[in-house]
Amino acid sequence: MKPQPFALLCLLIASSLAGCTGTSAPTNAATDPEAGRHAPGVDTLPSGRTIHLKAKVVDLEQEVAKGFTANLWAFCFGPADPKDEASVAAIEPWKPLPGDKVANLAAGMSCSVPGPTLRVHQGDRVVVDLANSHMHPHSIHWHGQLVNWTQDGAPGVSQDPVGTGKSFTYDFIAKKAGTLWYHCHVDGQEHIMKGLFGAMIVEPRDTSQEPKNIGHEVVWVLSTANHVELMQMVPNPSAVPMGLGAHAGHLPTCMSGTPDCEQPPSAAGNPDLFMINGHSFPFTMSQEQTLIKIKEGERVRLRIVNAGETVETIHPHGHDMLITHRDGNVLPAGLQYYVDTLDIAPGQRIDVVLEGTNPGVWMIHTHVPSHETTCGRSGGGIHSMIVYDGFESKMHGFRAELPATCNVSTAPSAAAALGKVLGGETEAATADPMEGMHHAHGPEMAGPAPPVLATAASGT
Repeated sequence: MKPQPFALLCLLIASSLAGCTGTSAPTNAATDPEAGRHAPGVDTLPSGRTIHLKAKVVDLEQEVAKGFTANLWAFCFGPADPKDEASVAAIEPWKPLPGDKVANLAAGMSCSVPGPTLRVHQGDRVVVDLANSHMHPHSIHWHGQLVNWTQDGAPGVSQDPVGTGKSFTYDFIAKKAGTLWYHCHVDGQEHIMKGLFGAMIVEPRDTSQEPKNIGHEVVWVLSTANHVELMQMVPNPSAVPMGLGAHAGHLPTCMSGTPDCEQPPSAAGNPDLFMINGHSFPFTMSQEQTLIKIKEGERVRLRIVNAGETVETIHPHGHDMLITHRDGNVLPAGLQYYVDTLDIAPGQRIDVVLEGTNPGVWMIHTHVPSHETTCGRSGGGIHSMIVYDGFESKMHGFRAELPATCNVSTAPSAAAALGKVLGGETEAATADPMEGMHHAHGPEMAGPAPPVLATAASGT
């Protein structure tokens, strides 16, 4: 056999064997759309701008539902340098309602539940100095952001919890754009429920696929809690098992899983408070940053963050919503779609656009009926309004129809929930829920007074 035909035969045999063993030629990026793809933000380059913030945690009293002031923990943020205009502008504070207890506790900082919305640009270097003066250990997890693992805020994995009197500096590039959020990652079943969460918005470098002609934005941070663990009413230590009084306001000052420490069982998974931006209906009508005001013909972008324990189904009356982003990632124009009921699970973020095509006053609420209640009573919960210009006076009459409260004396489940919080069934589960109780802030206090909770500043 001549050399040339023999070589061709060998090449043919080798090619056949390669196919049998699964070996293939290198992928051609020009013909394979998956080749070279990365998750959004992976390849983001620094912008050259630095946002430098300081952070802390404080106690905060907030009237989350009618007649019920909750003992919460709040994130505070402020610019490291008050003259740094970019860092000042990155903090968007929430305006407190009249029932929220605010004081000048954290000078130069904004403290709230949810925490202030942080708004930066893609590629910005974000530096956050967390100085913890609170009695509990804390951390900050940048949920959805592509940070270095040492900046992830996960105690026991990427860092130690930041204890009382300690500090930690988070330093990362905001690579991923979109609607993200932040929260404490120490004993999340307690610390998140107590209020340590907030929205973080990273404006994209490429705006070509962003919604056009948006009149204004609204941010909703959904959350849940069990009112017994946020009680305004605290037990008289002489009438209930030891330790409950401290638990009502503060948990043991350690982290579950650390030596000689385990938190009491939490009732966070059995919520009876359902909130938008730290308040239940009807306060969601009074909070101007929660109420969706719209002009006829206007397009409003609604960014929804679910920081709670429950799956919610957001339903606007009289309108469809165009879903444009999921978990911060923009959907290509051909994949955006309209819905009138939107499912959003814990931890998720979904952006929608509402168009002002149907003037009037319309409900927008969760379509889980039991989550439109406060302590099991209608109405309350995750429920607000879409109000067109000129129709503002038409919505106010509905407030009188909503008397629901979390008054312990009228909540038959309160005593049983106290037993669950303590761990297992106790005599408290069948006792009169008012027996041995005193009001934490009333003039009729009996027995030893509970610890006085400091209040937080509205800040900038």
